[in-house]
Amino acid sequence: MARLLDRVRMCVSRALGHPSGYVDECDRFRVSSWARNEQGPAAIELEINGRTIAAVEACLFRPDLAAAGIGDGRAAFVFDPSPT
Repeated sequence: MARLLDRVRMCVSRALGHPSGYVDECDRFRVSSWARNEQGPAAIELEINGRTIAAVEACLFRPDLAAAGIGDGRAAFVFDPSPT
């Protein structure tokens, strides 16, 4: 799982526009994170072994991000790979 977490961090760090972010949770069931660039919410590609498995926009509101002064607090995302 640590290797997957490292890969997710790398993908977050490649978001355009001087990103900042943090991976809160990463396991085989979900990735929970936030990322923001200079323009606002970041578009993130999640990869495993160099292969893109999902594209997400970090635009969900989290009150803790707003309280910390991270934009308007809309910088979170959750990726759940399980089928719906």
